[in-house]
Amino acid sequence: MSSSMCYLYLIFHWLYRSPRRLRFKVLGSNKLHVSWKEPKGDFDSYRFLYNTIPGKMELRVPKSDTKVVITDFSSSKDYVVSIIAVSGSQQSRPLQGRYKGMLNVMDPFVCHTQAIADIVILVDGSWSIGRINFRLVRMFLENLVNAFDVGIDKTRIGLAQYSGDPRIEWHLNAFTTKEAVIDAVKNLPYKGGNTLTGLALTYILENSFKPESGSRFGVPKIGILITDGKSQDDVIPPAESLREAGVELFAIGVKNADENELRSIASEPDEGHVYNVADFSIMSSIVEGLTRIVCEQVELQDKDIKQKMGPPSDLLTSEVTARSFRVTWSHAPGHVEKYRVVYYPAQGGKPEEAVVDGSESSVVLQHLSSLTEYQVAVFAVYTSEASEALRGSETTLALPTVTGLQLFDVGRSTMRASWDSVEGVTGYMLLYAPLTEDGASEEKEVKVSDSVTELELEGLIPDTEYTVTVYAMYGEEASDPVTNQETTCECCMHTHTHTHTHTHTHTHTCTILITSVCSLVPLSPPRNLQFSDITHNSAHISWDPAPRGVKGYRIMWVKTDGLVTEEVCVYPYCLVLIVLLSITHSYALKDVKEGKVKKKMEKC
Repeated sequence: MSSSMCYLYLIFHWLYRSPRRLRFKVLGSNKLHVSWKEPKGDFDSYRFLYNTIPGKMELRVPKSDTKVVITDFSSSKDYVVSIIAVSGSQQSRPLQGRYKGMLNVMDPFVCHTQAIADIVILVDGSWSIGRINFRLVRMFLENLVNAFDVGIDKTRIGLAQYSGDPRIEWHLNAFTTKEAVIDAVKNLPYKGGNTLTGLALTYILENSFKPESGSRFGVPKIGILITDGKSQDDVIPPAESLREAGVELFAIGVKNADENELRSIASEPDEGHVYNVADFSIMSSIVEGLTRIVCEQVELQDKDIKQKMGPPSDLLTSEVTARSFRVTWSHAPGHVEKYRVVYYPAQGGKPEEAVVDGSESSVVLQHLSSLTEYQVAVFAVYTSEASEALRGSETTLALPTVTGLQLFDVGRSTMRASWDSVEGVTGYMLLYAPLTEDGASEEKEVKVSDSVTELELEGLIPDTEYTVTVYAMYGEEASDPVTNQETTCECCMHTHTHTHTHTHTHTHTCTILITSVCSLVPLSPPRNLQFSDITHNSAHISWDPAPRGVKGYRIMWVKTDGLVTEEVCVYPYCLVLIVLLSITHSYALKDVKEGKVKKKMEKC
């Protein structure tokens, strides 16, 4: 090699020196942090190469960065790392190093149970922990999450942090994948404050273990507390409330934690539920033991829950009416305190509920709307929670309508309506109007009580067809209508005739004709016409009254030759004195019902 070439070679290496001080740091179960110091001289970027057996990767790193995080790190593998400074087409000598994997290291424990759980972690974020130690808490949480099969339909993990006042970092249903939960753990902020553990325990009972927060019925519930000191408030009552609600509690104390307090919080037995370590740096040593116990307890809880808790079954509906129906079910397993029945219209409406004792298996839902489909959900309520719903639906019937509507006693301006009584009504509503072009404007409305089943309709127009409609009323709700039609009278029409002939002992003959008038519907006439006290120019007549609705009688008599007619209207007495005009003629007497009452005899 010539001297000039040697000179150039030396200049090149002086200009492009290698990066310096290669360092490795394990950040978690699957991350390796690699850092270095930048070389002297001018350059553009770095080539970062690392090898495993098997596997090789290369990354291009900007000049401004002096670190790389290997995210697929495995502690059981060796990693050979090379870092090269690059300037255009020129490269420095590589900075090389090796991270030696841990030989004979067992894979971390993973819970492979088919049972799922709702796990809420409660982390002490008080000032006594410190920011550096809080990073170790994050690593511990990451290892804990990695031990479970996490997903929205699998094990769910929520987290709350507390100091002076607790707060939800994320609910049980906030994330759908394990990766999302781990990412949330890595970004968990440090809160700072005092240590009020009792308040925090109450907080997660009221906010985390709720259906709206993602807590599921029939799923084992686990609470894991991580704290570094003694609580400044009472922890015993809130811990008891959590345990009574079915939450299995684990207590992890670090450094200055009070072990007696941890025991008063955790579920029994203390062994396996209480952990106390001297420093945050060795928290990782308890991860495997903790996750194994949690996994086992989830399996045990799952079996116990299926035997002791569950929804009711076999929903049936019966006794369906327009305003109610009965709901029946088969009992749920275990000790049910009560059943909660929620029902609401399928097309939307305010939910209502009925609550019955746990010994009952049936309830009648009342005050419903007619012809409406209802959705029904039955929940078994236990001491600590309620079951999932047993669901069904039913449609109510139409309201009972009026039957037997009749129109009768039709006059020139009146008629009567009657109908059969309907059970359960609060009253009736009648609408009647003439069948004319402007009949709608003439429509009249009458409301009567439930005891009224007959009514006279007044103020009608003569010789006019009327439509009469009757509704059965149930509070503000009306049944389907029932309608009938009838026509008022135009003039008197002979529809009923009764003739009575009386022969006087003086050879005079009196013929009595009784006729009902102004009716298109057969009316019941007076009967049993009788004469008494007959003289040469007078006679008393009497009769049996018509059976119903008589307001008065109109009496007419006429000579048999038809030349002279007399008429009087009387109040509904059944005896009257008739003064005859001549004893040499026979008279016909007509007796009819009229709409107006006459209180004395007078000319009509």
